Amino acid sequence: MIEININNKENEICRNLGEKAIHLLNKTIIDISNCSDDDLVYELVHIQIVIELMLKYYISVFYGFDNILNKKHKNIKDHDPVAYLNNLNCTTIHTLGYMELVVFLEEKKDFFGYVVKDGVIPFYVAEYDYLHDTFRKFQDIRNNYVHLGIDLGIIEHKWIRDEYYEVVLVFLSSIMRKIDERNGIDRLILFDNNDLDDTPVDVLKRCLTNAAFNSIRSKSYIIDRLVEIAEDASDMMGSYKCRGCSEETLVLNILDSEGISKCFYCGDFFQAAYTHCAICNSTGTVTFDDLNIGCNGNVMSGYCYECETRVKVYKCPICGNIYTYSRDGVIEGYIDDCCLESFLDRDVS
Repeated sequence: MIEININNKENEICRNLGEKAIHLLNKTIIDISNCSDDDLVYELVHIQIVIELMLKYYISVFYGFDNILNKKHKNIKDHDPVAYLNNLNCTTIHTLGYMELVVFLEEKKDFFGYVVKDGVIPFYVAEYDYLHDTFRKFQDIRNNYVHLGIDLGIIEHKWIRDEYYEVVLVFLSSIMRKIDERNGIDRLILFDNNDLDDTPVDVLKRCLTNAAFNSIRSKSYIIDRLVEIAEDASDMMGSYKCRGCSEETLVLNILDSEGISKCFYCGDFFQAAYTHCAICNSTGTVTFDDLNIGCNGNVMSGYCYECETRVKVYKCPICGNIYTYSRDGVIEGYIDDCCLESFLDRDVS
């Protein structure tokens, strides 16, 4: 019975760690948008608390609650379960501090120990050093304020605001995604790589309040980062304007995805075939419906994401060559005679 009660209480505390981390994250995202430079240090302290709570939650979920206990309370649990349960009920147990949590993850060769230590976070086909030295500087500024009363310098104001959003976008979203995976949160599976199924914005949209989510994704700094990530993930090595949200964060024809495109800002996605554009001479930027073009007179409407133009797409039913042309123009330069002989133009919507 004691073991069951201990397990139930530990699970309750574990859930509280995650819930309080998300609650404070929602609050500080709103607050940092409205706070003055003089009050910025408080939001830095808050995000430090969020990071520590989230690391404890992560370790509890993946390695067990015992591993966030300090040595004293681990020993009490091992040798006097009744006293340990009383400590749990009275909330007098002590857990590891931030640096001890980081050391634990490093010793376990855990992914997030590597991220905190080196400031590098992998995403799909690339690694980003966006967080280089960020965690150390956050901790130094926090310690200077808490222990010595040293306020922020002018040059630190913009740095903190930028790095704050970086930590939320690429670090905290990654931890939340990993925990959701372990907890079996239902998601739509599109790709073999989970980074693309559950991008940072997908995670934040799911975990944050609407007010906090809308606040953070409206920041130009966040959008710039999403454009960079989208460019790396695209088979075309570029990002394009999403027709849903109008941000330049559409990943067109994602590598090894069988023709799926996804917006890293709003999360919209679609699957299509891709071909060249005869209007702007770009390669692979025209999307069209390859599955149904044959039953639609071999001519269908397409859209070029490079020049943002609607075009016509013709696929030769004999050889499969594909041509694009303007909606009021003609095809120039057939590759094979069968393409010319089989072509019959038609109006498309």
